[in-house]
Amino acid sequence: MEKYKNHITELVVESDEGQTDALIKGFKKASGDIYCWLNADDTFTPNALQTLVEKYQQHPDSELWIGATRFVDPKGKILGHDCPPIPKLNPFHTGLDLLEFWGNGLHFMQPSVFFSSKAYEKVGGLNKRFDHLMDIELWTKICLKGSIFTFDIVLSEMKIHRNQKSNKQINIREMEYISLKHQYGLTEKALQHLEYFSLEKEKRYNFLQRMLHKANKITRHYD
Repeated sequence: MEKYKNHITELVVESDEGQTDALIKGFKKASGDIYCWLNADDTFTPNALQTLVEKYQQHPDSELWIGATRFVDPKGKILGHDCPPIPKLNPFHTGLDLLEFWGNGLHFMQPSVFFSSKAYEKVGGLNKRFDHLMDIELWTKICLKGSIFTFDIVLSEMKIHRNQKSNKQINIREMEYISLKHQYGLTEKALQHLEYFSLEKEKRYNFLQRMLHKANKITRHYD
């Protein structure tokens, strides 16, 4: 933080109730027309913010602007590329469309998602009830109220490693997703998800453990 202190308006170091609570505190101090957040392991690509401003100017009526994300290992080696659906195939007419889309295994990544400050305030901001899916819950609320624009330009890099929160607490994340589906009226989908999660938990756990073991072997020599 010392390196970038001249570019930081305010730095707050204090206890909080978790990541979502910390983000809520941060957004209460934020200003401007467009919001986003960047986790410690992630970075914006060069010209990412300039690209975002251009898309904002081209599509000022949107309330979510979503670019692509590049996955890298702890040394910066490229592992893959994740991009949202291109605009002409954009299926997100409502928040429910977003959850359906996400439930089919297609998704975009949080570091490349930007949203209007007005939309954030209009939907009540982040929900502290969610510790993992606070981002998807926020995007769902915004989609129910407004429109989004997606584009296949890499705006961020996400570092993949075995100590990621989403990898270490997969069961909590899955239960939050079930709760989110139920909250927004997809009760049947939530029950199906819960049944699958319950019946296949051991099988899925073993599969995840094997995947994490492979990831550990790849990243262990970087620790």
